[in-house]
Amino acid sequence: MNTTVDQEKYRQVLGPRLGPIYHGLFIEETWLTAKWLEYKKLFAVSPERIDLLNGTSSFFFGVVQEVLWNDILLHLTRITDPPKSAGKQNLSIQQLLLAISD
Repeated sequence: MNTTVDQEKYRQVLGPRLGPIYHGLFIEETWLTAKWLEYKKLFAVSPERIDLLNGTSSFFFGVVQEVLWNDILLHLTRITDPPKSAGKQNLSIQQLLLAISD
């Protein structure tokens, strides 16, 4: 994926304000989905999978589960942040809504 070309495409179609915000949120959603799918593959397939992970290295996979879960939650909270905080713009869904003019 060439993100520079994609960003320019969104800028041309959606405009100079909305295009970059939409593109940035698209990238964030892609990463969030990828993390969630990996989490599900590891920890939400079956009890047998959990037994295998625990039998292989329960501490390691426990840490991975905790870190991945926390990262997913933080990612969700970032994209749902207010449009602005501490005087700076946030890349968030609320920022996207403010950029829509019609």
